[in-house]
Amino acid sequence: MTLISEGEELGSVIADVSISKIENEVLLSNAITSALRIIIENPFNGLWRLRGESKIRKSVEPEYW
Repeated sequence: MTLISEGEELGSVIADVSISKIENEVLLSNAITSALRIIIENPFNGLWRLRGESKIRKSVEPEYW
């Protein structure tokens, strides 16, 4: 699994992936979030940053199908 923001690779970890026919958002475990150094600032608005950085990033809006 690779974390990419604004075209830049920010981190990568090996992970098992499950694909759901009913879920339309990415779900990350606590272990993956920690390994990628993700700090959730505001989950409802999709705001996050990397541990040790002050830059706040926004999650990509999901494409509903």
